[in-house]
Amino acid sequence: STGAVELTKFDHKTGDILPNAIFELRQDGKVIEENLSTNENGKIIVDQLPSGEYYFIETKAPEGYELDDSPIEFTIKAGQTERTKVEVVNKLTNKQQEGNLPNTTTNIFSYTLLGGLLVIGGIGALLFNRRKTQKERRIKED
Repeated sequence: STGAVELTKFDHKTGDILPNAIFELRQDGKVIEENLSTNENGKIIVDQLPSGEYYFIETKAPEGYELDDSPIEFTIKAGQTERTKVEVVNKLTNKQQEGNLPNTTTNIFSYTLLGGLLVIGGIGALLFNRRKTQKERRIKED
C-alpha cells in the first residue's frame, strides 16, 4: 500500500503562497526525487510513496526569499488513504541590492566648507563696507 504527501509553501509574514521553490525528497539520506518545484498554488504533491519516514530538503528558495535547508520530516503510514499535509514557510531576504553607490561624503563636506567660507566672506565684506561708509560720513560731517 502506498500514500501521498502534499507540501505547501507560504510567506512567513503574509501567508501568501510561494511558487517556484525547489525541493528534494529523501529517505534515509538518499534522494528519492529531485527538482520538485512548488506550482502556482505553492504545492508539491508526490503520490505512490511506500510507507516509511521521509523528508523534504529545500534546494532553491523562491526569488527574494531565504533558503531554509532544514529537513521537513513526515511519515507515510500503511493503509493511509489521505495525503499527508506538510506546510513550510520562507522569510524574505534582507539583502540590499549590491552595487557601487557614489561616495557623496567628500562632495557634501566640500560644498559645506565652500558655503561656509562664502558666508563668512560675505559678512566680512558687509562689515568692511559698513565701516568704510561710516568713515566717509564722519569725514563729511567734520
